[in-house]
Amino acid sequence: MAELFSNNASTTISGALTSLATTINLAAGDGVKFPSPTGGDYFRLFALNKSTGNWELMTCTARVSDVLTVTRSTEGTSPIAFNDGDPIELRPTAYTMATFLSKAGGVMTGDITMASDETVDGRDLSVDGDKLDLIDDGAEVTSSEKVNAAGAVMESDSSTAGMSFVIDEDDMASDSNTVVPTQQSVKKYVDDKIVSSVSYQGGYDASANSPNLDSSPSGILIGYMYTVTAAGTFFTIEVEVGDTLLAEVDDPSAEADWTVLQKNLDASSIKIAYESNANTNAFLDAYKTALDNLSSQYLRSDAATIKSAGNLTFNNNIKARFGTSGGESSLYSDGSDTLFDLGSGDLIIREGSTPRFTFDRATGTLTATGDVSGNSDERLKDDIRKIENALTKVLSIGGYTFSRIDLKGVRQAGVLAGEIAKVLPEVVHEDSNGIKSVAYGNLSALLIEAIKELSSKVGAIERSL
Repeated sequence: MAELFSNNASTTISGALTSLATTINLAAGDGVKFPSPTGGDYFRLFALNKSTGNWELMTCTARVSDVLTVTRSTEGTSPIAFNDGDPIELRPTAYTMATFLSKAGGVMTGDITMASDETVDGRDLSVDGDKLDLIDDGAEVTSSEKVNAAGAVMESDSSTAGMSFVIDEDDMASDSNTVVPTQQSVKKYVDDKIVSSVSYQGGYDASANSPNLDSSPSGILIGYMYTVTAAGTFFTIEVEVGDTLLAEVDDPSAEADWTVLQKNLDASSIKIAYESNANTNAFLDAYKTALDNLSSQYLRSDAATIKSAGNLTFNNNIKARFGTSGGESSLYSDGSDTLFDLGSGDLIIREGSTPRFTFDRATGTLTATGDVSGNSDERLKDDIRKIENALTKVLSIGGYTFSRIDLKGVRQAGVLAGEIAKVLPEVVHEDSNGIKSVAYGNLSALLIEAIKELSSKVGAIERSL
């Protein structure tokens, strides 16, 4: 902790300053005139209020550009307020002078003259000085010849070629504890060691080969390591998320130039490794036996096992496929609906070998060998109302034959859902795409009431004859 000084360190205060303020803004650009204390260093300040003539001593402990951090009311002075433009300067104080080395005899200008019985740092200069006077002139440190002869090194030396204790050895084979290596040999030794070490380079997307590692890699060095972040094929190896790839040579261009460390070695991974291994004997029969003894809670394609616990869950849009490629059917959920996509042929539900329901994939026709019924128990119904003016409603709708656009012109007979919706909307349904359908069986309720109304009219006519 030392007091700092600077010549011509004076300026003016920028802005008003209260008696409690501990930061002072100097005139713009004048901060460079003052020292920048660090680590406990400081300098003294003298500030004058021009309007009152009062002054104050302060201690500055830090400076950032034109802003000083200060301790107020130093050396018994009182803190006062200052105005914009009041002068402030670095100035030694009584405290400063008191810390200087005092004269205790002799002359303080020029050489320091000590009394014969005075010591410096415990040494008697009158005795030690005589010893210095007797040092041989051969110790002249400005003579390279004499310094070299003494086995020492000079700062002006530009080469170590003639120094026996300096060795240029790239492999450090001598392993000596009495010599020092050159800068070049240290760099070569360290570089050779580092080049073969592992250097983590980041993630590898195997699905997109990013960065390019297996088609035309460039700039890849031995020891480069990558972690698989997206599964895919690496050369001919199927890699999964979490697997590690390690380059064994510079510019690796073949599968054999890499070491692949698998994070999760499950049954599927073992099977892939086994089938891709040219030397199948390397996969021992004991491993195959271990796979055969996997718990029955896993579904397998090579054994007639039964899942005895837990659910078999498929995520959205993951399909359970049935049949061969090109004609397979799929069962899956898209997150909203459960879908059964027929690849070819019809959907047939059988009792043993006897068809009970047949769904024609091409026309959408559903055929049942028995009745198709819906619940109609009175106990399940509320707000029961008789259909009024049934005959009039029947007379307002028509029966038609037509070609179905969505079934490639198949001829059918039926009604128009738009007409039905006007007289009996309860039997018309509309899907999310706005396509209307009719519950044909439920139209019988309208027909029953229409027949009853017609029968009533016929009876009235007969009674009037």
